[in-house]
Amino acid sequence: MRIGLGALRVAPAIRLLYVSLTDRVQHAYAPGEDVSDLFFTEFDALLGEYLDAGCTVAVAADHGMNAKHDENGEPRIHYLKDMLAAAGIPVEEVVLPITDPYVKHHGALGSFAWLHLPLEHRDAARRVLSALPGVEEIWDREDVATVYELPRDRIGDLAVTASADTALGSAAADHDLTQLHGPLRSHGGRHEQVVPLILSRSVDGPLADSFEAGILRSRDIHDLVLNHVGTEPENVQAPKEAERSRAGNVHIA
Repeated sequence: MRIGLGALRVAPAIRLLYVSLTDRVQHAYAPGEDVSDLFFTEFDALLGEYLDAGCTVAVAADHGMNAKHDENGEPRIHYLKDMLAAAGIPVEEVVLPITDPYVKHHGALGSFAWLHLPLEHRDAARRVLSALPGVEEIWDREDVATVYELPRDRIGDLAVTASADTALGSAAADHDLTQLHGPLRSHGGRHEQVVPLILSRSVDGPLADSFEAGILRSRDIHDLVLNHVGTEPENVQAPKEAERSRAGNVHIA
């Protein structure tokens, strides 16, 4: 965010900035903890600097975040491949879509998993997994493709979702929890889908009703700020004409 402000000051003709942040703080610190509060205090101050520079600002998140541990900080995890193997159910692969290079953030543990396994073992897998505390949904390929708007040829045979306080893993040997910043906090499931969409101006046009109803998604933020904002800011003084002529759009994700 500071680099973006510096770029605007050096090159005021810039019309569009997209500023992306990592979720390192949110993985390591819960809301209300000192570092979390410091982060968002500075975040708010920098947003104010963008507004002072005459920018139209839009803010979104790609996902939410929840604690996946108990009151003692012990992680709540179901290792699906291990549990199915113990029940005598062969699994070809467990795919965790949250997996990325930032293993210190979440240990590749989220609240959603794909299972690839033979047709004749899927009902048994359903019975075993549905009995686990914290497992909320088990979908087959056709249903989950519809529910989550996914391509049928690129997903697993079964999809498993977990509760807000529960993470899903592959096999215990595949996850190194010693690298975590602290108690496990992660995302990837139903309970991290709702995110804020915040704009510094009113929303006009055909997306206004959907915006007010809260049914838009983070991917809509670009369309909103570029094509559907009002001509004047809400609850703030409009920038001077000279400032408006050079002010751009800033997205912060």
